[in-house]
Order: sequence, then C-alpha cells, then structure tokens
Amino acid sequence: MKEGIYLIDKPAGWTSFDVVAWFRNRMSDVGDRKKPRIKVGHSGTLDPFATGLLIIMVGKKFTKRQSEFMKLDKDYEATLKLGFSSSTGDPEGEIIKNSKFEI
Repeated sequence: MKEGIYLIDKPAGWTSFDVVAWFRNRMSDVGDRKKPRIKVGHSGTLDPFATGLLIIMVGKKFTKRQSEFMKLDKDYEATLKLGFSSSTGDPEGEIIKNSKFEI
C-alpha cells in the first residue's frame, strides 16, 4: 500500500477509527522500531452502524490536506422505520416506543 488518498466504502460494524487502524497496521512495519509510524487520518467520522464513503489519507503529505475534505458538501441517505423510538435515537439502542398507526 502506498501513501495517498483512499476512498473506502466503510462497512456497518466498523468505526472510522477501525478503518484508520487497519490502514496504519498495513502501512507500518511493526518489527522495525527505527521506522516511524506512518500518519493516517480520515475526513469525518461515520457511526459504527453507518455505511458509506470514508476518505482516508495516508502519509504526512496527504494528512495535511484533511481540512480540504472536511469542508466539502456531503450527501446523506437514510432508511427510516416509522413508529419506533430507541433509547439512543439510532438503530443501536433499545426500542423504547412502538407506535401502531394506519396510513
């Protein structure tokens, strides 16, 4: 893997940090203590349950550009399940309200 900018389709269940850690481990030679750890960053956090594009920057030259990507417009798509509320306001929480309604 080379330094650069990578567009990752983050799967559900992974945190943004999980993706960064995976890249960092791929880029670093753990056995060579003289080799500095490579810089890896991302352009915005996605919730663990969310899927979508995560921009990963690898290497100092590219991580310096993080703010450029943070300022870009973003689009979001969502699937809703009407009539339910969770303790956390997202799919990871416990269902605390189930409203039956007719359309």
